[in-house]
Amino acid sequence: MLFRSDQVGVLTFDNSFAWVVPLRKADDRNLINSRISGIFANGGTQIAPALTEAYNRILPIEAPYRHILLLTDGISEEGNSYELARTALSRRVSISTIGLGADVHREYLEKIAELAGGKAYFLREPSGLEQIVLRHVMEHTGSTAVETALSA
Repeated sequence: MLFRSDQVGVLTFDNSFAWVVPLRKADDRNLINSRISGIFANGGTQIAPALTEAYNRILPIEAPYRHILLLTDGISEEGNSYELARTALSRRVSISTIGLGADVHREYLEKIAELAGGKAYFLREPSGLEQIVLRHVMEHTGSTAVETALSA
């Protein structure tokens, strides 16, 4: 899915946010997978501050593709997510969303993806998450090379 020279970061959020995998090269998959496997849902969702943090970290990166993939139920205290999505698109940073769960704020997640030049996906169960991410990366980058699956 990722080349060793690609950069990846994983930011978790609820009422605050934290970098589980600070933005780095994707060259240590065991470390990345280990940190991802420790993520669990914790209630409360403030998307705007976390999305702003991800955008601010990715903006200075020089890369052919700068993309944020937002995984959430989309139920949030709104904040400035729509304006951030517009700004991101104007600065060549795209945002796609994955709504997970039976009760997602579909309209909100579709709007974020639309404003930021991304796509919106929806899953009831996390079992389909890996396939969505793999397919999305291939569609978004035009790459068909998949080195390894992401385990969670």
